[in-house]
Amino acid sequence: MPVEGGVHRTEPGMGEAAGLPGTHVTIVGLGAVGAIAAEQLTMGGVGCLRLVDRDLVERRNLERPSLYEMANIGAPKATAAEARLRPVNPEVRVEARVKDLHAGTVSELVANTDIVVDGTDNLATRYVLNEACIQQRIPFLYGAASDALGMVSPLSPPRTPCFRCLLPPPSDVGRVEPCATGDARVAPRVGQLLASHALHFLEGGTLHGGLYLVRAEVSEVERLEVSPRAGCLACQQRAQEFLVRPEGPTVVQLCGGNAVSLDPGWRRTIRLADLAARLAPFGRVRLTPYLVSLEVPPYDLSVFPDGRAIVRGARSPQAAQALYRRYVGR
Repeated sequence: MPVEGGVHRTEPGMGEAAGLPGTHVTIVGLGAVGAIAAEQLTMGGVGCLRLVDRDLVERRNLERPSLYEMANIGAPKATAAEARLRPVNPEVRVEARVKDLHAGTVSELVANTDIVVDGTDNLATRYVLNEACIQQRIPFLYGAASDALGMVSPLSPPRTPCFRCLLPPPSDVGRVEPCATGDARVAPRVGQLLASHALHFLEGGTLHGGLYLVRAEVSEVERLEVSPRAGCLACQQRAQEFLVRPEGPTVVQLCGGNAVSLDPGWRRTIRLADLAARLAPFGRVRLTPYLVSLEVPPYDLSVFPDGRAIVRGARSPQAAQALYRRYVGR
C-alpha cells in the first residue's frame, strides 16, 4: 500500500464522483473514539470503511453520544455501527467485521487497506497492529483518550516513528489492564482528529508524525516532535514479537474486568440455529443473525459463527474457558 504522499486517485470530473471512492480505511475498535472517527470518515466520503470490533453494545455505551441506541444492546458493535452509518452516506461501502484482532487474525483484517485508525482500548492490540502495519507498509493512526488527556500520532515509518518507538512495551504487556477509562470530554475531539489525519492522507497529503495532545481544559491541540527510537525492534529491525501467535486459544479479559473474549483458534463455521437448539435445555437462549447467547447465571455466553465467544460474568480466563468447553466444546 502507498505510504509516501498519500493515496493517489483520479480527481473528480475524470470519471469518479466527488469524495474518496477509491480509498479504503480500517477502524479497529468502536468505543467512544472509534465511533466518532467512523462517523467523520463516513461523512468524508471514503470509498470503503471496514469496522472491526469484538464486543457487544452495552448500556454503558449509551451514556455518551455515539452510534448506538437502546435497541442495539446485546448486538455486535460492528454490525450496529454498520447499520447506523450506511444511511449517513450511501456512497460509502461499510463492512462490519465482528472479530477479535490478534496475531492470528490481523493480516486478513487490515488487508487491502490504505490506512488503519486506532480505536482500541488496550496496548497488546496496538503492538500487534503496529507490527502488521509495518510489515504491510500501511500507515497507522494511533489514538487514545484517558482521563482528561487524549493523544493522536500519525505513524508511517521510516518517515515517522512507530508505536513501539513512542511506547516501548512493558515486560507484562500481556497482563496490563486491557482498557482505559476514556473521558467523554476528549474522546470526540480525539476521534475527530484521527479522522482529519486520515482524510488528509487519503486526499494525497503526507503524514509528518508528531504526538498531538488533546486536553479537556484547553481548546488548542499541542503538537510534540517525536523521533524514531534508535534500534527499535519493530520499525528498524523488523522483529515480529507480537505477530507470533501462541499455541491454543486466544483469551483476553475485556474492558471492565467482568467479561472475557475467547477465540478457540480453530477455523470452522458454527451453525447458530443448531447450537441454539443444543443449548436450549441449559438456560435462556437468544438467537440472532450474528450470534447465539446462553444465560446461565451468573454467566452470559455469546457465541459467534466463527466459534469466538464472549463470556460475561467470567472474572478470569480460566472460568471462561471452562464454560466454553462445557457448552460449546473444544
